[in-house]
Parts: sequence; C-alpha cells; structure tokens
Amino acid sequence: MKEDSVLDGSVEEQCKELTRCIAGGVKQSNSLSGSESHEYLSSVSSEYRRSVRKLNKRVLKVLELLVGSGVSGKQVDEVFDSVVEYAEDALEVALTNVEEIGRDGEEQGELSRSAQFRRPSANLAKHHLKKPQLDFDDWPIDNSDTPFIPVAERKNPQLSDSVKQHVNRLSINNESVSLKHPYENDILQAAKSSALLPVPDRPRLWGSFEKTEFTFVEDEPDFEVMLEKLLGEKEIAVDLENHSERSYQGFCCLMQISTRSEDFVIDAIKLRSIMNRLLPIFSNPKVVKVLHGANHDVQWLERDFGLYIVNLFDTFASTKLLELQGSLAFLLEFFCDVKNSNKKKFQRSDWRVRPLPGRRIGAFI
Repeated sequence: MKEDSVLDGSVEEQCKELTRCIAGGVKQSNSLSGSESHEYLSSVSSEYRRSVRKLNKRVLKVLELLVGSGVSGKQVDEVFDSVVEYAEDALEVALTNVEEIGRDGEEQGELSRSAQFRRPSANLAKHHLKKPQLDFDDWPIDNSDTPFIPVAERKNPQLSDSVKQHVNRLSINNESVSLKHPYENDILQAAKSSALLPVPDRPRLWGSFEKTEFTFVEDEPDFEVMLEKLLGEKEIAVDLENHSERSYQGFCCLMQISTRSEDFVIDAIKLRSIMNRLLPIFSNPKVVKVLHGANHDVQWLERDFGLYIVNLFDTFASTKLLELQGSLAFLLEFFCDVKNSNKKKFQRSDWRVRPLPGRRIGAFI
C-alpha cells in the first residue's frame, strides 16, 4: 500500500481507501492456518518451513519500517505490543487533528490533502528519543544492588533530623539490615490523630471539570506559584505517571496534584531537580494526601524526589474495606457519575514524549 494512494482526495475518500486496505489485511490474516495446523505442517514439510521463515523475514522488515528498528530478535508478544502502541498513538494523533479541525469550524468532509495534518511519525519515534534521564542533575543513576539512600541535603537543606539520621546510618552501615523509616513516628502519630477527627455533617462535593482551573506546570516560576497555593490546602489528590519500559529502574514523567478548586499537572522530567520542594506538603500530617493504589507511587516519590507521604488516604484500600470494586473507573462512575474514563486507555503511553499530546493530558486528569 503506497502512502500517496491513500492520501489523495478528500478525507471521506481517504477513509474509504484505508478501510478497503484494512479489510484486505484482515481477510488475509483470517486465511492463515491455525496454530495446530501450523505445528503439523512445520513437522512434515520442509518446504512449508522455508516459506514460513521467508515470510517471517518479510513481516519483520515491514514492522521495522512501521515501529522502528530493534524488532528482530524480540519475542512475538513484545513485537505485538510495539505495534499496538504505534496504532494507539496514531489514533490519538488522528483524533487530536479532528478535534482541532472541529474547533476551527471546518467541515471534515470537505478537507483535502492540503490540510495541515500532523504526522504520527513526530510522536512515534519512541525508539529514537533521546533519553531524558541523561539530563537529570543526579545522572548517572545508581543502579547497584545496595540499600536505598533517600535524596539527601543537597536537594533540600531543611530535611528533618530523622531523614538526616537515616542517611548517615545508611552511609556507614553496609550490612543488609532493615532500617527504621525516617517518617515512621510521624506516620503512626498521623494515623492516631486522623481517627479522632470529627466527621463533617455535610461532605463537600467536588467541582465540575468545566469549572475547575487547570495549569500545566513546566517551569520554576509556575512551580513556585503552585507551591504557594498548595501550602494553604488541607487535602490534595496525587497521581503519577512512571516510565519503566526503557529504563532499568524507571522514572516519573508526570505528577498530578489536585485541590478542591484547581488541577496541576507537573512536568516531572523537566522539573525533577526541584520536585523535592513539595516535601513540606507531603510530609505535613495536617494535609491529607489522597491516592488510588499508592503502593508504587510511594516508592517512586521516595526514589526520584525524596518525597515522603505522611497522612495518606488510599481510595483503593478503602474499596477493600467497603467491599466495593477496586478500579478507579468504578469509583469515578459510582461516586462522581464520571463514565468512560480514558485513563486506562493511555496507561501504557510513552509519557516521555514532549510536547505532550493534549488528549493524554485530558486523560491524565
């Protein structure tokens, strides 16, 4: 299938041609032998085996053109995942283009090839992206199998005495021992204090998405403005997007912090070196931190930013206590009447990509 043959004509004609090509591919796929027939023919026919090997090489070449180099030698599941990711990102770019065209007031059916479509290739060069971790202030990352050492005073001279003591003990102790969590006392005390809090007579409901202010934080001035606002809050909701497919330990790419009146999405790659300034909020027992399934998030916050959570409310843990379904999508629909959440759809997206597609930000919040 040649690109020109698909992109000639109006959008409606392009869609018809694409549909025809896809239908042909599906038909050919359905005509292939099942796994049992394949195993039998492979065992009795050398000619069949040669044909399959030849076809495999052709398929791999096509896939390398589609999703980039590095396909050869991979397991079938890995190759399949790469193709799925490519297709998802291509659809995302297409949907974003359609939305932008709709905002411009143009009729989709009248558009021709001259329309300025963004090409998927700009966002699909995952295998060729420069590793953002190469620009981290704490590069090179310590991947050795040694006891974890929290982000120390070089990032925040106001770390608590318990953290300083924890770091010092780790630096002089090479034995495999389990050391006390630097905020253990604060966490236990916060749990006792929370149990004594009065239950409000009338719970305060959430605001609508349309009326909730949104800010994408990607520079230090905006970060400081956000920090000033958060210091006055009594509860915040937190979510992270971590990238681990092309990194040994992984690293956080985005952090969302929501208050009752505003949503913040922080570029945690670009602002990695100053994320630790959030510690006075995260470690403050008077501020409730709401997360869903916080097991991994807690580890990522400590690993990348030296952030420790004191006074955590985990909505996933609460569903178990209430004997409800544990998925975030269920909770959104059950309590907030928010249906068809897109968050899971983009769960496997490559969150390193910059600039970040608008649809992913919308799904993230």
